[in-house]
Amino acid sequence: MGFDGDEENFKIVNGQAFTEDNMLVHNLFVYNIPIKTTTEQFLTYFKKFGEIKNVRLLNDNKKRRNVQHHHQTQKIGFVNFCDAKVAAKVLQNKNHAINKKRIGVRACDSWHQPGALGKKDASGATDNSSSEQCQQEALILNLNDDCLDLIFKNLPLLDQINFARTCRRLKDVFTMHSKACYKHFLLPDLEKLTLWQTRQFLEMAGPCIEVLTGQLSYKQTNRIIEFLGLFCTNVKTLQMTKVILKPKNLRKLLKNMTKIEALYLGNTELCDSCIPILKNLPNLKTLGLERNTELTGRFIKELTSIERLYLNGCHSLRSRYFKNICESLTELNDLEIEECILLKSMNLAEMVKCLNKLETLKLGFDSAQLHHLALLPKLKHLSLDCSFVLQTNLFTTLAEHKADQLETLILFNYQCLDFEKICKISELKKLKKIICPSSEKLDDACMEMIATLPHLEVLCLKNCQRFTGKGLLEVIKHCHKLRTINIWNCKQLTEQFAKDCLQQIKGLQTQRDKPLTIYAYRSGIEQFTTASAEFEEARNMLEFTFKIDRLQISELILDYSDHDDFYDIDYSDDDDDDDGVYDRAVYDVGALSSCSLHRCYCCCCWASHSL
Repeated sequence: MGFDGDEENFKIVNGQAFTEDNMLVHNLFVYNIPIKTTTEQFLTYFKKFGEIKNVRLLNDNKKRRNVQHHHQTQKIGFVNFCDAKVAAKVLQNKNHAINKKRIGVRACDSWHQPGALGKKDASGATDNSSSEQCQQEALILNLNDDCLDLIFKNLPLLDQINFARTCRRLKDVFTMHSKACYKHFLLPDLEKLTLWQTRQFLEMAGPCIEVLTGQLSYKQTNRIIEFLGLFCTNVKTLQMTKVILKPKNLRKLLKNMTKIEALYLGNTELCDSCIPILKNLPNLKTLGLERNTELTGRFIKELTSIERLYLNGCHSLRSRYFKNICESLTELNDLEIEECILLKSMNLAEMVKCLNKLETLKLGFDSAQLHHLALLPKLKHLSLDCSFVLQTNLFTTLAEHKADQLETLILFNYQCLDFEKICKISELKKLKKIICPSSEKLDDACMEMIATLPHLEVLCLKNCQRFTGKGLLEVIKHCHKLRTINIWNCKQLTEQFAKDCLQQIKGLQTQRDKPLTIYAYRSGIEQFTTASAEFEEARNMLEFTFKIDRLQISELILDYSDHDDFYDIDYSDDDDDDDGVYDRAVYDVGALSSCSLHRCYCCCCWASHSL
C-alpha cells in the first residue's frame, strides 16, 4: 500500500475514525517498521491497545533507507482491531515505536475496511451490492441496457460511480458506457472524487481510455498515478503537466501503458534518469518534454523511434547532447527548441545535415547561422522567435531553396521585417500562413508584395500599426484563398475599412470559395458597425469577430508582448471542433505543424488538429 506523505486520512466522529468515504475504520496500516521486528513483537505492541482480530507483517521491498552507508529494507504491517474505538485511539496517538524505533500508523484504504464488504458504514447504511434479493427488488433493473446507459449519460461522474457500484449488472452497463464516453478523459475530473471512487472509476473505465490529459491535484498524487498505471492499459495519448514525476512514479505510470503513441510530460520536473524508462514504449512517436529544466538531453538519443520532439523551455539542454539527438533520431519530422539557452552556440549547419526528414521547425534562440535552416531538404513550416534582427541572408536563402516548398512562416521579432525581406518572402509562392505580429516596418508597400502570394490562407498582423486599410484591401483582393486575418490592436483600421472590405468581398464572391474571418478585437472598428443588417446578410462571405472568450486551436498565434488577450477562432469549414485555452506562458505555436498536437496547459486539454 502506497501513501502520500504523513497527512491524516481519517476523521474522528464520536470517538470512532472514518475514512473520506465514511467507512468505519477497523484496519490500520503500519509502516517504517524496523527490519528485525518479529510478528510476536508486532502483535504484542498493538495488543496493549485492545483486542485484535488479526495482524500481518511483510517486508517492504519497495521502500529503502540509507542506513550507515548501506541499504536496509524495512517492513510494513496491517492490524485489524475488533473495536473501532480502539482503532481510533491508535490513530490519534502520534507517538508509536517498536524496538525504540518510531513507526507510522494510518487508516487502511476504504476498500480494505469491513464496511466495504457489506457491513455498516458511518451512516448506519448497509451495502448489499452482492445481494441478489436487492437486484430483484430494484424496479430500475427492469429497464433494458439502453435505458440504463441513457441514465448514465445524464448523471455527473460521481453519481455514475455510485450508481455503477450498486450491483454487478449496473457495473457492466457502466463499463459499456465508458467505451463510448470516456475514450478521452480529463484528469482534473478526478479532483472531486475520493481515492476509493477514483480507484473504482479507473477499474471500470480505465481500459476504455485512449486519450488521457490534464493536471492531477496534489492530493494523493502518488496513489492516483499508481491506479492510472494499473488500470489504463489502452492509452494512446498521455498528457500530464505540473506533476512531479520522479523515476519511481514514472515507471509505475507507464508500466502497462505500452500502447502509447504520443506522450507529453510538460513541467513535470523530469530528470535524465527518467528518459530510459520511455524505451519501454515501443509505439512512441511523439514526445513533449517542455519546461523540464533539469533535462540535459543525455539519453534522448536512445529513443530512436521518435518522429515529433518538443523541448521548449528545457534550459539545461546541452549542445553536445542535442547534436547526438539529431544524429540518432533519423525519423524526426517535427522539432521545437525554444528557450533552450545553452543551444545558442550550437552549429546549425551540423544540425541541418542530420535532419533530412524534418518538415516542421520551431526555434527560439539567437544565432548568426539561421540561414542554414533553408537547407533542410523537407522544411515546410518554420517558426523563429529571436531577440535580434534577422539577417536578410536568411530570407534570401529561403527564397532560393524553398520557393516551392515552404507553407508556414512565423516570425516573432518586432524588427525582423522590412520591405527588402518582404520582397524575398513574396518569392515563397507556396506560403499558406504568415504570422508576423508587432512588425514595426510593415507598411502598404509590404502589403502589396504579400498580395502576390496566391496560396495565402492565414495572415496575422496583430499590433502592426504602419499599414493602412488600403494596403490590406490589396491583399484581400488578390489572395482569393485567404480565410483568416488577425488585426488585433490595429487602431488605424476603422469602420470605413470594414465597409470597403464588405463591398470588395461582394465583388469577389465568384472568385472566393471560402468565407473570410477577420479578428478585430481592440482594432479601430467598432463592433456595432459590423452588427448591421448589411453585414449580417453577408456573413456567409465575411465575418468580423471581436470575441476573446476561448481559443480554437491551430490557426492564429499568440503574440507574447500582450499577456492579457486570448484568441477566439471559430471556422465554419473546420470539421475538427476540439477546443482549448492556451496558457500564455507556454509560448506555444499551434499553427506550425501539418500534424501537430497542441499543448494547452490552462484547461489541460491537448488535441490533435490537422492544418
